[in-house]
Amino acid sequence: MEPAAYRSMTSVMKKVRPLPPQAPIPDGPQEHIEEEVGQSNPPDTNWTVYSTNITRGNIAMDLEPEDPRINERWSAAPQVQSRGYDPMRWMSTAAVGDPPMSEAWAGTSAFAPFKWKDDEATPRPTDSSESAYPHPNVSLPHPSLCLDFRMSVMLDLRISVGATPFGHRNWISFTGGSWSGSWGSGIVLPGGQDSQIIIPNGSARLETNYLLQTHDNPPAHIVIKTHGWRTGPLEVLARLADPELADNVDPNSYKFRIFIEMETGDERYSEKVNCGMWVGSGMRKGAEVIYEFVQPIQDQQFSYTIISLIPAESVAQQSHKMALQHGNPANLLPVHWKSQITAWYAEDTPSFDYGGFVVGDSERTATLYGKSKGILAGVPFFDEIFAQAGCTVKWHLKEGSIVDPGAKGKVAVATVTGPVRKLLLGERVALNTLSRCSGVATKSRSMDELVRKTGYTGILAGTRKTTPGFRLVEKYGMIIGGVDGHRHDLSSMIMLKDNHIWARGSITEAVKAAKSVGGFALKVEVEVDSEKDADEAIAAGADIIMLDNFDGDGLKIAARSLKQRWVGKREFLLECSGGLTSDNVGTYINNDIDIISTSSIHQGVPHVDFSLKIDH
Repeated sequence: MEPAAYRSMTSVMKKVRPLPPQAPIPDGPQEHIEEEVGQSNPPDTNWTVYSTNITRGNIAMDLEPEDPRINERWSAAPQVQSRGYDPMRWMSTAAVGDPPMSEAWAGTSAFAPFKWKDDEATPRPTDSSESAYPHPNVSLPHPSLCLDFRMSVMLDLRISVGATPFGHRNWISFTGGSWSGSWGSGIVLPGGQDSQIIIPNGSARLETNYLLQTHDNPPAHIVIKTHGWRTGPLEVLARLADPELADNVDPNSYKFRIFIEMETGDERYSEKVNCGMWVGSGMRKGAEVIYEFVQPIQDQQFSYTIISLIPAESVAQQSHKMALQHGNPANLLPVHWKSQITAWYAEDTPSFDYGGFVVGDSERTATLYGKSKGILAGVPFFDEIFAQAGCTVKWHLKEGSIVDPGAKGKVAVATVTGPVRKLLLGERVALNTLSRCSGVATKSRSMDELVRKTGYTGILAGTRKTTPGFRLVEKYGMIIGGVDGHRHDLSSMIMLKDNHIWARGSITEAVKAAKSVGGFALKVEVEVDSEKDADEAIAAGADIIMLDNFDGDGLKIAARSLKQRWVGKREFLLECSGGLTSDNVGTYINNDIDIISTSSIHQGVPHVDFSLKIDH
């Protein structure tokens, strides 16, 4: 017997009162008795005995009726009080003999179990006056969980230690493995140990130790300790124990749940792992065990996205001002851009201007009002529209500033002067352009601030999924909003998507062909949907790898794995795209991703509401 167990048992036996000779051995379930207040060595309840059979782990033995460990009531002193066992006692102040308080808790006569849900407030009794549930009027947030990393280990031969005082113990070591997560990747070194206690129903109490080695140069070493249970139907657990059958066992047919701790002395990982908390699930696959570990999202973000001492808000504020601080964005526009405005006029007035005939050519002034909050963008387009109509514009707000109508419901943004017919001729074309461009800028800045607040330091970009004939306006709005416009057209960068790959035959051949004509001046980007394809694209010389339509957790794992695997071998950027919106972009935030691109900042965005009113 282990020394600690022996000392615990001895301390218990000294406090047992012998059963009076006349007293019968009680039948049926017994009442739970509280220990004496102030005992320095509380009894080990695993040794509490109320019948002639005693169980410790899965070791059972019969006792003689006169054995002093058999007692009508487990008590160590006359002062001990006895009360019936009540599962609600942990939250009740009811005195001895009071009825259970399940009615006060759940409104029914039966105990209502908790139903925990992420991000919901703590449940509490409906009548706090009858409960000692601590601080019943305080609601605590429950964190959402996010997949943090996955690990695979290969098992060595199992050694059966045999029946011990605590159960049947097995001892297993590991021949190696691999792991990859949001904060690193590497291998599981051979060795370690899995110490299992098997109890009579087949369930296993698991305690394991692993040593991880990272892919860094030099590598870091991280110790993992796990504690948990593998439970399920006896026949399922029996098949799991057989390596030849374990492959075909559905992981949903049993529960493999563990809690893990990690530690390291390496400064590159100490902040992450030494203060972390993870829970996980596992599955057997023959001689392999696969684990997934999850972590509260807030803990995960705090651990690996704190990247500087600059507050996230300051980063966002600096980001959207970048283009405006370095010059006038109107100077970006190509020489032919004004011809587009002429085409818009031709589209809007292909023949007679009947309304213009009605109002005539008298000189008038009109005020441009902002009627909804947003970012002002599109000033050069607005100016040119009225310039081609013979009008002048005076701005009261600068491009890139916030339009805020406030309590009045509108704010003067600019004044336009010219022949009344020309004011009305340009009105709709100008308002449509300004509203659309400002809407894109507003959504762009909103998304940029959102990702910066999470600590993201990479590039936020739009896409080429713009409105035909209106791309220049929408790309301009992205720049004013503070995000990257991505490639402007097919000539700006060589992007090889799935159709290019299928048509050419392979990623490698497609990249070679692109490099042969693009030369050093054009980057080559390859869209992939798996790590395998990403590896092929990197090996072929692609400059940018687009991880398309990966889910948030899968994206983080793939990005970290690729960056670690190719460190010191190839230089490349990682981009993620596909289905990202302001509602879910937080799940994709990962500083292993260099570029986050999304069409949600320019497709289907709300316009900023403007109106142009003739002064009168």
